This record gives sequence, structure tokens and C-alpha cells, in this order.
Amino acid sequence: MKIATIPIDNKTIADVLSQVRAFLAEERFHHIITINPEFIVHARRNAAFRDAICAADLRIVDGIGISIVARLQGEKACARIPGIDLMRNILDIASTDHLRIFLVANSGGLSGWEKTRDAISEEYPMLEINGMDIDPYDDESWSAVGKHVAADIIFCNFGAPQQEIFLRRLKDARIRLGIGVGGSFDYMTGALKRAPQWMRVIGMEWLFRLIQQPRRWRRIFNAIILFPLIVIFKR
Repeated sequence: MKIATIPIDNKTIADVLSQVRAFLAEERFHHIITINPEFIVHARRNAAFRDAICAADLRIVDGIGISIVARLQGEKACARIPGIDLMRNILDIASTDHLRIFLVANSGGLSGWEKTRDAISEEYPMLEINGMDIDPYDDESWSAVGKHVAADIIFCNFGAPQQEIFLRRLKDARIRLGIGVGGSFDYMTGALKRAPQWMRVIGMEWLFRLIQQPRRWRRIFNAIILFPLIVIFKR
């Protein structure tokens, strides 16, 4: 399906995890994107970001707004798969299959790669985890990851659009699977609390995060004001 010209794959969590296993069985790079309404807004004005989305191997729904618009367009019900849930599911697979993990963390963020590694290792003590803290806007650091990192799975927490553009550049790297996970590192480390289950069910997780991080107001504005306008007027 497409929303405002942006392609999205309407998959169940079972479908996604089956595809993840298939990706990990291949000796080439695969890119998964979890799309929320803010992604649609950014993609309309950022060609590199739009190209990264269109070139991805799998684009899944993360955001109640995407699900609502899909239903209005006559699509079957979309399964929403937030980045943190996808990350945990993939870590389960990695732990079972003894895969190597690499964490790329925003050097100016709340949770560096080592802190995130320690949090993950408490739940998955058998995983081999390495990583790097880098500036999301430093091209030299981006190049270092692509040239020198060998891992099965890479998680990046830059947030959109930088994480997707960064991962797109790894298409020739010795990595099998790359996923941008936004604030998931902060949830893993406890730097941020996740919304209660009832808020997640009704699609209000964004409000809980806004309360914790008021500086995100512009991103919320994009999601709940600009996104509907783009869909309505197809601009």
C-alpha cells in the first residue's frame, strides 16, 4: 500500500519475523524501517530520506496514524509494530542463533552504546555486542562503520531521518540486517519509561513520551497536524 506516495508493507508480526529470519539467512545487507506519521512528513521534503524508505527491504507500520489512514483507504487492519517491540523480537532471534550485534548510538543522546549494551546483556547474556557512539551528522564516522564493522545485525538510534539515511549507506557493508530504532535504546536502559499498556493499545504512546520530553513538541505537531493535512490534500 501507499500513503502520500510512500510505500508501506502491511505485515503481521509473524510475517515480519519470518522475513527477518529470511534476511539473516542471506549474505547481504537488508534494511527494515518502522514508519510512523512523522516519517511521511519528513519524506515529503527530504529526498535522501524518501529514497532510503523506497529502497528498504521492508517498511512496517509504527504509529496509530498510519493504521487509521490505511483503514480509510480500504486496507485490511494494519499490525502496528513499534521499534522497541521489533528490537526485542530480533534480539530473541539473535540470542537463539548466536548472532553478532552492533549498536550505533547518538553521541549526544541519553543512552550511549555501552550503557545500552549493558542493559541488553542483562536480558541476553550470551549475545556478542559491540558498538560505537557517533555524531549523527559526521560523515567520517558514518564511513568508519561501513568500512570496519562486521556484524549480523546493526541497530541505530539516531531517529528519523538521519538513522535511515545512515543505514541506507551501509548497503555494501558486511552486515546482514539494519534497523533504525529511534528511542528504543532509551527504553532498554530505562532512561525513558514506556507508556502503560492501555495507552499503547489505544495509540496514545506519543502523548506519554511528549510528557517525558516536551522538547519533542515539533515532532508531535508533524505527526498529528501536518500528517493528516498531507493525506487529505495529497501534498
